[in-house]
Amino acid sequence: MFEIAAYLTSKFVTIGHISDRKTRNSQQLNISSCKTAAGQRTFQYRIVDLWNLLDKDLKLCKGSMNLKKNLKAKMLDEFLKQE
Repeated sequence: MFEIAAYLTSKFVTIGHISDRKTRNSQQLNISSCKTAAGQRTFQYRIVDLWNLLDKDLKLCKGSMNLKKNLKAKMLDEFLKQE
């Protein structure tokens, strides 16, 4: 499990790491530019886009079970707001 996480972590870089500037988006993952629709359907492009959309609280969760529990609660809250 840790080997997979280490591998995936090595594939992504934050915006702050690229520009060395402290901005409100500097902790978000950098999305490589894709000029084609096929490039935007790749796993790496989609997962970075989804990760950047997550709330900061969800990104800071320790462990997959804690993340799962918090994500379910967040989704339920969003669903109930729509009614």
